[in-house]
Formats: sequence, C-alpha cells, structure tokens
Amino acid sequence: MNLKQKKTFSLHLIFLILTILSLNLFLFTYLSGQQAMIAFILVLGSFFFFAKTSQVLYERNQNKLLKDVQKSVAEINGKADASNTNHNNPVSFILDRFKDVNKNSRELSWQINFLQQAFRITKFGLILFDEKLQIIMLNDLAAKILDIKPGAKNNTSQINLTPQIKEIAKVALSGKKVKEKIELTYNMRSLEGRGLPVSINGKTIGSLISLQDTTKIDALADVKKDFIANVSHDLRTPIASIKSLTEALLAGAKDNQETLDSFLNELDKQSERLSNLARDILDLSKIENKGSLALKKLAIAPLLEQSVNSFEREAQKKHLKLTLSVKDNTQAKVDPEQLMKAFHNLLDNSIKYTPENGKISVSLTRNNGSINISFKDTGIGIAQKEQMRIFERFYRISKSRSIKSGGTGLGLSIVKHVVENHSGKVGVKSHLNEGSEFTITLPA
Repeated sequence: MNLKQKKTFSLHLIFLILTILSLNLFLFTYLSGQQAMIAFILVLGSFFFFAKTSQVLYERNQNKLLKDVQKSVAEINGKADASNTNHNNPVSFILDRFKDVNKNSRELSWQINFLQQAFRITKFGLILFDEKLQIIMLNDLAAKILDIKPGAKNNTSQINLTPQIKEIAKVALSGKKVKEKIELTYNMRSLEGRGLPVSINGKTIGSLISLQDTTKIDALADVKKDFIANVSHDLRTPIASIKSLTEALLAGAKDNQETLDSFLNELDKQSERLSNLARDILDLSKIENKGSLALKKLAIAPLLEQSVNSFEREAQKKHLKLTLSVKDNTQAKVDPEQLMKAFHNLLDNSIKYTPENGKISVSLTRNNGSINISFKDTGIGIAQKEQMRIFERFYRISKSRSIKSGGTGLGLSIVKHVVENHSGKVGVKSHLNEGSEFTITLPA
C-alpha cells in the first residue's frame, strides 16, 4: 500500500468511527436502554462487516496488481506463460529477477570492457561505425594514424574522415568484406583499410574498419623495386659491352694490334665495373645487417690516416693536394672495417670529382662530446636540389659522368648506412663549381 492509499483508508476509517459515534449518541438519546444496546450491536456488526469486506477487496486488488507485474516481467524475460512464476512468494520472485538483471549487467559490462581493451591494445587502427555511418568508437592508434587531436577523439561527431574510409565503411555496412589502399595526402601516409560488417542475429547493425600504416613497408617495396631495376640495368650494360667486344674480337678485330689493345682495355674497364658493382652490393648488404657490426673502442685518427695514405697515389696522378689535420686523437666504439669503407668512399668521390691541381682536406676534431670528421674538396660541387637525394641507392647526379668515372651509385648510400650504424649523422655542404664538404658526426 502506497502513502496515498494509506491516507485514503485512514480517512474512511475515521469517517466510519465518527458516524458510529453519532448514531450511538442518537440511539441512546431517543431509544430505551435495551433497544439502544441492540441497535448499537447491529451498527457495530455492520462496521466490522464493512471493514472486513474492504480488507478482502484490497487484498484481491493487491494480488491482481502483483500478478500483472509478474506477468509483465515474465513476458520481458521471454516467458509466455506467467503461471510458472512464484505467486506465493513475490519477494523471492523479485529477488530472482534482480539477480538475473544484475548478472546480465555484469556480463554486458565485462563485454564492453573487453571490447575497449581490445581496441586499446591492437596493433591496428580501429573505427566502429553504426548503421547510420556515425562513429561509435575509435582507438588511439586510429587517431594517431589519421592525425586526430586528442581532444577531438572523444567528440566523434566532429571527426571528418576521408571519402575513401567512409566508402569502405559503407560497403561493409552492406554486408560485404572489403580491402582497399588508402592514400592520405594531408600527412603523406599510405594505409591498408579493411572493412567488416558487424551483425547480430543475421542483421547488420554497423561496420568495423581496420587501418594499417603501410608507409614504411611501401617505401621499402619501392626501394627494393628500384634496387632490382638499377642492378639489372647496371649489370646489363657492362655485360652487353663485354659481349659485343668479344664478338668483335672473334670476328677478326684481334688481327689489328691497335684495335686489339683498345678492345682489351675496354674489356678490362667493363670487368672492373662489374667487380666494383658486385663488391658494393655485397658491402651494402652486409652493412645493412646490423647483426654483423663488430664494435671496438679504438682511436679514430689511425683509421683516418690509413685511409688517406691509401689514396696518395691516386691524388698525385691528378696533381691534387691531399692533407690531413688531426686536432684530437679521441676514441670511440666503432667497427673499423665499416668505418674505413665510409672513409674510402668519401675520399674516392673527392678525387674523382675534383679537377686537376685541386685540393682535398681531411680533418678530425672533437666538439661538445661528438667527433667530427670532414672531407672538403675544391671539386665540381653539387646543386642544392640534388643534395637531398645523393645518399639514395643508385642515385646519380650525372649518370654518364658517374659511369665514366667508374662509379656504381652506391658509394654514398654505403656511407650513410655505416654512419647510422654508429648512431651518427652525415651531412653535406656544397655549391656548384665551388666544391663540397661532407661531414661525419659520431658520438664520442
């Protein structure tokens, strides 16, 4: 019985008591004692009859109301027949229903928590859409890939996605699995997007999009493709030259001594080119494998002196002045074989691209905890627009000039990888017709 019903019942009871008292007063006033007593007993009996009848009616109403509630709860829980419910113990029934609801609530909470954790720890960016293509949830990695600011991540209605991602979500919402390549022009990322329909009981209620950042993978694939193409070309050219020269000699060119000498010199040059290319490819492959790095605590100056001394004859042939300045005989953890390859390639380039009577200066200094090794020449220089690409594999500023000098296009790429293996940096300063300066900076 609620508060309103209690108040109404109390008022009715008070009204009946007052009515009985009034009748009693009236009866004792106008009737004799025996008659009044008989009348009073009849009225009191009527009152108790009325009260009992009211109680019975009230209990019937309460039972009917309880049955209706139980029937509704049974229907909600998928029970068509409400007769199986426990009418005799409504408290137990309500507690049972409460336990069921509490259990379902815990299971739902656990599932939501599991989904959130899965979104958080996955290695893919994930975006969950509803049936209206509105974003329900996205994880931190998706926000990072799409450059969504942390504050905007929680306000999903304000997130603007690219048309490609929306199209994948739309196709997935139609019940199909989809896989597409996505190019983000605003942050220069390459993505692989996959869309899956989200269904319950056979009905698609949304779509899940996974995003994988493939920028580095695609870049490596491009490098591999370019590498194979360049190697094939650089191998094909000397092989074709050797073949044609050999055929010419066999056809009778060997009978002319002057022609024979010229062809033999060219054959030697082309075979040397093949040998250099094979050597540089093997060197680069070994250097890229950091597992082959053998670090030792060594002084840098002796390694540099040995490299400079090995190029003295080449420099003298072109009347170049090659000097070495060592201002600090510092030590560092280095792989001497790899580091000397880097020195060798920089010195080789300086001699090749510095005209006769030029100068090449090599210096070793220490500054603020770092070791600086400089290779400076008065050569032909490098244009500003070319300087960003010269460390790429097989990149040549002038292909004909590089081939003529015997270059493979891998020298500076080897230098870059060697320096990076030593946690250092390599840079260049150059102007056309004014020379170049390459600087290696290593941690002391």
